[in-house]
Amino acid sequence: ASKSVKSYYERYGKLPTSITIVGQKYTMAQLLYLLAKATVNINAGNLNPIMPKIVAAPISSSGSYRHGRLYKSSYVQVANNILNYMNSYGRAPNYATTTLGKIPFTRLVYIYSKIITYYGTYKRLPMHVTI
Repeated sequence: ASKSVKSYYERYGKLPTSITIVGQKYTMAQLLYLLAKATVNINAGNLNPIMPKIVAAPISSSGSYRHGRLYKSSYVQVANNILNYMNSYGRAPNYATTTLGKIPFTRLVYIYSKIITYYGTYKRLPMHVTI
């Protein structure tokens, strides 16, 4: 799923409205939950299946950031922050604050799709992700 979302974003410059994983349809907010949870779990050595969560879409996808690299410790912490926000508010965040600025929701889905796609290929999390 992460690979197809990554490819779609790179081709069309936007996210698909939903994605189907093993016959189940997920929104992009739900996908971000799964991607962030997978990132945190993989980093902790936990490869157990993840239970999907009902998460509402963000109010808007806003934010301003500069391009650069987010290193593993940072993107794992951001994933934790995303999960904490979702658990507290029941919806995806409009943006996530990083050392590079506020990354909008749509870009977060793309970034974590890249991270999990990398994991799928190399069986390890990348040392950094370029945004």
